[in-house]
Amino acid sequence: GRDILSSGGSAADVAVAVSLALSVTKPSSASLGGGGICVVHDVEKNVTETLDFLPREPSSISPSAVQPVAIPGTIRGLAVLHAKYGKLSWTQLVTPAETLARFGNQVSRAFAYDLLRMPPAAMADPEFRKVFGQGKGSGIVREGDFFKQLDLSAVLGRLRGRGAGDFYTGLTGRQFVAAVASSGGSLNIKDLRAYKPLWRPTLKVRYIRNVTFHFPLMPGPSSVVAAQVTGMLIEDNDWDDYSPAERSHLLAELSGRASYARGRWLRSDGSTAAPPQSLVSEDALKRLIEGYQNERHTPLPNARSGPAQALGNNVGTSFVAVDRTGSAVACALTLNNPFGVGR
Repeated sequence: GRDILSSGGSAADVAVAVSLALSVTKPSSASLGGGGICVVHDVEKNVTETLDFLPREPSSISPSAVQPVAIPGTIRGLAVLHAKYGKLSWTQLVTPAETLARFGNQVSRAFAYDLLRMPPAAMADPEFRKVFGQGKGSGIVREGDFFKQLDLSAVLGRLRGRGAGDFYTGLTGRQFVAAVASSGGSLNIKDLRAYKPLWRPTLKVRYIRNVTFHFPLMPGPSSVVAAQVTGMLIEDNDWDDYSPAERSHLLAELSGRASYARGRWLRSDGSTAAPPQSLVSEDALKRLIEGYQNERHTPLPNARSGPAQALGNNVGTSFVAVDRTGSAVACALTLNNPFGVGR
């Protein structure tokens, strides 16, 4: 990322290069077979927007499939980001990751920890062990081991030379679909070709003067809940005067209110029953924080005991890039589970 900035690249260029590098150094969380979401701020146009390239459900799943496979969005999402906000060539952004995979890198503690958490069934898979079983003896790679991925380097080289479209409409895409089928999954080449990243506005919470918080607009409750908690903190406006204990109490109360409130607007498919921006309006935030007491817990009416079912997970990795002009990109990448389906 620093090298890309030094070469005159934009924040979007950094996001593309870093995402591809992470597919080499931390494939448990960020991979060519996954997806993600970015909040992009363009300082010249004063525009902030969401780019959604999350993995999506295929149109149909074969009855013979052992494990369903989502449609990957990483490569096309990064290509769309580069096309709109990039300054350097696509080749300049792919080459560092390709080189890293070909000549190797040291396994990080974070990646080594993810490998140790893999279930025995995945570790017994011969293809999985072929990639990650390069440690001393017959074990898998561990922290500090030097790790090369020649097959991944070849794929990145093909994407560098032929462009991102090769993964969706070209030879790489056809090989990927065939590999999914041979490993017990199900993915239609038409779904792969039809995949499109989505540009959306952001969810906005005004703070003071010219300061606005932007949250990615995406399926699921997490952005709205985070925006509501932030908005209620602004509405309370006494954070600086609170003791550490009072701050902890405030965060617990507001988080609980936002989490329980989602039962009124969150649909089972992850969409919202009301326009997302209306859920963080001044009136909505005042209703949420109404009755808050700083000295004790305030029970919520009709609140269920125990945690609510979550429509999401915390499996992934994230980063922020800011360039010399002040433009910025914040991305979160995911495979939905560690190593996706583990194939």
